[in-house]
Amino acid sequence: MNYGGVNQGDTSMTPEEYIEELKRLSIAREPERLLEFAVEHGQSLQDSMTCEQRQQVSTLAERAVLLAHLNEAARQKV
Repeated sequence: MNYGGVNQGDTSMTPEEYIEELKRLSIAREPERLLEFAVEHGQSLQDSMTCEQRQQVSTLAERAVLLAHLNEAARQKV
C-alpha cells in the first residue's frame, strides 16, 4: 500500500518522513490509516527517534484513536 509518498515496507524512511506522513494522515482525518501506518513503520524507527519525535508520534496516535472512536460513535447514531 502507498501512503502519500511513502511506500509500505520502505525501510529507508527517516523519522522525520515518518512523522510528516503521520501528520498528513492526521490532517486528512484518516485515523484508521494513521494507526495502521504507525504500527507498520514505527517499530523499525523507534530506536532512531528523539524523545521529542516519540512524543509527537504519541500525540498523533492518541488523537487518531479519539477520532476513530468519535467516527464510530457517529456511525452508530445514524
